[in-house]
Amino acid sequence: MARMQPVLTGLPANTVATLPPESVSASSLSPSPSCPRVLVSFTGGKDSTLALHILRDSFPNASVSGLVTFVPADLDSNPFLAHPVSFIQAQATALCLPHRICVYDGPDYEASYRKHMASFFDTNGNDGGIQYLATGDMEDTGHGFLGRAADGTGLTLFNPLWKCDRHEVLRTMVSTYGISALITCVALTLVPAALARSLVGRVLTLELAERVAHYEHAPPIDVCGENGEFHTMCLDAVGFAQRVRVVEKGTGIDVQDLDDDAVARLQRQHTSPCGKYRYLHIDWDLVECRLCPKS
Repeated sequence: MARMQPVLTGLPANTVATLPPESVSASSLSPSPSCPRVLVSFTGGKDSTLALHILRDSFPNASVSGLVTFVPADLDSNPFLAHPVSFIQAQATALCLPHRICVYDGPDYEASYRKHMASFFDTNGNDGGIQYLATGDMEDTGHGFLGRAADGTGLTLFNPLWKCDRHEVLRTMVSTYGISALITCVALTLVPAALARSLVGRVLTLELAERVAHYEHAPPIDVCGENGEFHTMCLDAVGFAQRVRVVEKGTGIDVQDLDDDAVARLQRQHTSPCGKYRYLHIDWDLVECRLCPKS
C-alpha cells in the first residue's frame, strides 16, 4: 500500500530549519528520474499551500507539475463551504501553476479517486508521468483513504507536514513563507459558537492561534484545525505572484479589514443534510474574489 508518510529526502541544512527534519526524511526518492514530477493536492487552504512552498524550497530537484483539486460530482447542489472552486482557480493563477479539477463520484469513491491517480502516473500520458502526490495532511483524518486510493497506481504520497508540531507549522507558515490565511469556515460541532464568530472572516495570525490554543474547551481545539475545526483560504505568500483578495460586494473592502458587525453580516450557518454537522462560514454570495498586484 502507498505509504501515508513523507517519502522524499530530508531537508537540506540551508532550508526550513523550523520544521523538524525527521518530518520529511522517512526515506529517499525511489529510483526514478533525477527530476521527479510532483502534483500537489490543493484545496487553497494553509496546509496545502505550505506543503507546496516546502516542496519548492526544500526539494529543488523536484518538478512541481501543477495543482489538483478533487471535487464531488454533486458540487452544484453541495458546494464547498470553505470557499468556491472559482476562488481556488484564482489562487492557482496567483501561484502561476497549472490547475486541474478532478471530479469524483460514488458509491465507490475510492475507485473514483484511484482512476484519477492512475492517470497521473501513466508515463504514456501527456503528463510524462507523475511520481508523487503531495498533500498538506498532518494526521490520517481520512482513515487511510488516500493511501488505499493510491495503492496500485504507481503514485506515492508525500506528506511534508506529517506529525509535525502544530505551533512549528504555524510559525513556519507565517514567519518563513508569509502565508496569509483567511479563516472561512468553522465547525460549530467542534468549536463554541462565540469563538467561531470571532474567527470566521479573520486572518490566522500567531496571536489568534495562541488564543485558540488557550481557549478552555474539551476536547482541546487543534490550532491547525486538523480535526476539521476550521478551514482557511490563502490570500498571499512568498510564492504568490499576485495577491488574492476576498472583498465585500458593494464596498470592495477586504473581509479581514471589516469591523466585527460587518463581518457578522457576512457569516452564515449551515447544517449538513443529515443534521449531524453544523458550520459557520462566509456567505460566498456576499463577497467576490479579486487578484491584484503585490505591493
